[in-house]
Amino acid sequence: MLKVFSTVFKLMLISMFTFYFGHGYSSMYRYRKVQQSRPYTVVSCSLTRLSSLSQCAALADKSKSVTFFFHTDLGPDGYLCRWDCFFVNSYSSSVLCNFPCTVFEVIWKKNEALHRSPIASSVYSDNYDLWGPIYATDSLFPAGNTDTQFFHSSTEVSPWIRVDLKQILDISFLRVYIRTDTEGKKFHDTAVEVADNSMTFVQRGFYKGPAMTKEVVEILCESQTVGRFVQLRIIEGFANNLDVLELEIYIL
Repeated sequence: MLKVFSTVFKLMLISMFTFYFGHGYSSMYRYRKVQQSRPYTVVSCSLTRLSSLSQCAALADKSKSVTFFFHTDLGPDGYLCRWDCFFVNSYSSSVLCNFPCTVFEVIWKKNEALHRSPIASSVYSDNYDLWGPIYATDSLFPAGNTDTQFFHSSTEVSPWIRVDLKQILDISFLRVYIRTDTEGKKFHDTAVEVADNSMTFVQRGFYKGPAMTKEVVEILCESQTVGRFVQLRIIEGFANNLDVLELEIYIL
């Protein structure tokens, strides 16, 4: 009876779990339990066994992970924690956990980039019908491994794509879907830059990469990131192409 009560109590705590972390770190993030069904699947994560959910969340916070997993079955060495994960686009809803676990994600309210009209530093071959920035926010995922219908910049030193959110907002994280045909590695050394109405951009997140084809990249912004304009910009190298299948900007 005591074991049953302990299990029920633990699950009740997880169901209510929304909390802040950052003690001892330079930033502080808030996580909550989320549904497991997503249009992508987990390939690999850092993992360890810990004695509590809060310890798992602290690891996620320190690594700036948007998503982490806490396995609810207690093993001989503690609970299994997975963070700093690698995801790939699966085109359909996927179960992220094949074992008894709970998925947590940095809290957000809305994908504010959805159906916005981005602008970009350039478009490959100036062909907006095939590779215009509008494809990055249309929420459509072309069937198969297509080489069109995503944003594809020309080759340049520092290509960028920019979204106007129309007002000053609190920005939590970005989710970037990498092209599915080939050349995912072109997404590398990418800064998340944010500006207010003054259009003075400041870096508030960064992805080193390089990414892999079909990868889903999550970039957590620094805490207390606010702005109206959000852009992705490659800031290292010389002959770069910025390719984005879909860009999601989640606000608080």
